[in-house]
Amino acid sequence: MRASVTKIGNSTGVILPKVVAERLKIKLGDMLILTETPEGYAITP
Repeated sequence: MRASVTKIGNSTGVILPKVVAERLKIKLGDMLILTETPEGYAITP
C-alpha cells in the first residue's frame, strides 16, 4: 500500500489511505507514534 507525501505549511505530511486510518481507528487531530524497526518504521496510534 502507498501513502502520499505532501507539504503542509512549513512541514512535510503523509496522507494515509482511508483504509489505513480505519484500521488504526484514528481521526483528524490524533497523535501517532513512529517507532524505528530493522524493516523501517512502525506507525501506531
